Amino acid sequence: MVTTPKEAPCITTVFRRLLGVSSTVVRAVRFDRYGDLLIEVKPTWRKPRCGVCGKPASGYDSPPEPRRWRDLCFGSTLIWLTYHVRRVDCPTCGIRVEKARHRHPGDAEHG
Repeated sequence: MVTTPKEAPCITTVFRRLLGVSSTVVRAVRFDRYGDLLIEVKPTWRKPRCGVCGKPASGYDSPPEPRRWRDLCFGSTLIWLTYHVRRVDCPTCGIRVEKARHRHPGDAEHG
């Protein structure tokens, strides 16, 4: 089946499906100066959630640089998910790093 340009999916939708991340929006896709593919993501929820209990919490602060999580390689190209992970002030848990839906236990992290 051939798709016309009108029917073709948006590139961010293609990457979201390929990555298999749920409750996540792909905001941008670009190459860095080393040739690595950077995929900027963010959660679909508006209010940040506590990384410990998962409940909505008020934002506390945000780092100037995004964190990076290594995903699969595509041929010789490294793929990184990037996101400005905020700290939140959870009424139950105190100040914690917000929940990042695209992370999995044991993921390699950089930055």
